[in-house]
Amino acid sequence: MDLVSVIIPVYNVREYLERCLKSVLSQTYENLEVIVVDNGSTDGSGEICDAFASEDSRVKAIHLENPDVSWARNAGLDSASGDWIMFVDSDDFIHRQAVELLLSAVGGENDIVMGDFRRVNDADVDVDVDEVTLEHDVASVQKSIITGRGALDSMYTLPDGSNLRYLVIWNRLYPASLLKDLRFQNIYGMEDQPFNVALYQKVRNVIHLRVTSYFYYLRKGSITYENSCEKWSLQVKGFMEMLSLIPVEETDIRGHLLKKLYNKMLTSRYFLRGTKFAESSKDYSRKCFRETRREYFSSSVIQLKDKAIFILFWSFPFILHFIMYCAGNRQPGS
Repeated sequence: MDLVSVIIPVYNVREYLERCLKSVLSQTYENLEVIVVDNGSTDGSGEICDAFASEDSRVKAIHLENPDVSWARNAGLDSASGDWIMFVDSDDFIHRQAVELLLSAVGGENDIVMGDFRRVNDADVDVDVDEVTLEHDVASVQKSIITGRGALDSMYTLPDGSNLRYLVIWNRLYPASLLKDLRFQNIYGMEDQPFNVALYQKVRNVIHLRVTSYFYYLRKGSITYENSCEKWSLQVKGFMEMLSLIPVEETDIRGHLLKKLYNKMLTSRYFLRGTKFAESSKDYSRKCFRETRREYFSSSVIQLKDKAIFILFWSFPFILHFIMYCAGNRQPGS
């Protein structure tokens, strides 16, 4: 029976952590190794991790002093001994058959299997218990299959929102054999994407189960919600890192990624003005522009109007500032 390692990074989520851990430990598939990595929490989350570890031998608690999700996930990977790896965020929770359903669809050791997810927020956090415990007939769950190359393409060619299932790392099983030399980088709010870009180029198929197995909680104060200076300063670097991972012959994918990169360069210039990150971010964006402008302007994927708009705002940033101001956008924290 395959061992599944479930890695859960934890930082100041006392209010949600017990729900998350109980949903994992109550799985119908019981051969689990649950690795909770506390990143120096100050709200008692670390003590909750230790309590669960003392009550269930499948739980291993690791304590770090660096509140960084990439460090936590990497520590979990270093400690994992399973055949398959699953990531769960500590404010989220999973269906009681999540692991069983995903594992049942595995076609080979070079496959990734993912399920559907449901967004949950403060307005509907009390999800109907039937949604979490409803028993699914494993054999009857519908699925679709695309290649790893197809998943990579979907990350940046599908509209924003529709591509989320290909961007994130939760709600799926990864073959541990493909993660031996792969680790997360510190790219604020974008750690998942370079990880998947590298991995999709290694896997054979990505299998998608048409069943809700993961509940994704959008809470205020989480990285998804934050609009911080640090986030904007790092995400341009994140897109450059992803671009470096995609072969030059993949012109369509690189074109879509370049478009996102150039949009991020413009918006970061706006949001970081007047902050300590402004000059360094501007210098880095200029460096990115010098290195990629030939490919950007020659890309057939990027429309001429998008190139013209970029040149206008890049050359005359005060126009962008005026438009953003009129639209009601403000700098982080203002």
